[in-house]
Amino acid sequence: MNKKLVLVLGLWFLNVAFAEAQVKKVKSDPLIWTDLQADFYLKNKGFFFFRNQWRHNTDSDFPGLKESGALSKFYQVYVLAGYEQRFTEKWSGSLFARYTFDTFNDNQIYQAALRHNGKIGETSFIKRLAYDYIRPEFGDSRGRIRPSVALERNFKLGNHTLRPHLSYELFFYQDFKEEDPLIETRTVDRSRLRIAASYKVTPYLWLTPYFTKQTEYYYVLDTFTGEDDDQGNPIIKEKGGKRNRIDPIFGFDIRFIIRGKNTSDETVPQLSSLNDAAGN
Repeated sequence: MNKKLVLVLGLWFLNVAFAEAQVKKVKSDPLIWTDLQADFYLKNKGFFFFRNQWRHNTDSDFPGLKESGALSKFYQVYVLAGYEQRFTEKWSGSLFARYTFDTFNDNQIYQAALRHNGKIGETSFIKRLAYDYIRPEFGDSRGRIRPSVALERNFKLGNHTLRPHLSYELFFYQDFKEEDPLIETRTVDRSRLRIAASYKVTPYLWLTPYFTKQTEYYYVLDTFTGEDDDQGNPIIKEKGGKRNRIDPIFGFDIRFIIRGKNTSDETVPQLSSLNDAAGN
């Protein structure tokens, strides 16, 4: 039975690898994200969190929020406020509301999420399922399902703590309208593979550099040169089909733990929340 399972999984991975090899990959210029978050813990083991993120595109031709000044360096800035409540030692749920200032289309995002904190030895194994409701300033609203898994572990460095983090997240978009059968869509719309390492400077200040490989999955149509061949057919400039756009993201998270009713020197922030608010 085990040999059959290994064989089936091996064939499945080979099939996936072959299918991905047929997909054209598009690489983008690196993005730089800077995050600032404050967590205020309550006596009931819940906490409020407030977050602000600034996003910069290293492509100098990509427009910023303003034509000049400091905001011209950023293509997106958002602010959010949320609350997370622990139900048991392993289960917790959260809600947040976010407003995004975007170069092309401001939006509001409302999220509800359920988290399970398990263990593999000394390593935290975190599973999370979130649902986003996205309301843009222009255009139709849509939903987004976001399952993710993360591994985190503490390592003591004298009086300090280093907490490495590895996570993977999938995005499935939902349009609140009947699908057009003529428009092809991919099963997964986006994925994020994230590596981070959080360092406890003091019991109430954590610094986290991170790297994210973000992949957008989509279809494109054939493009043409505008000329015809000898048979009168349009000459294809570039064949359409599946595309995977890869965005490398370099980030830095500054996290404050505000003294509340339920904090101590051992209080550790959820690094998996690096994924929670990040969206469009």
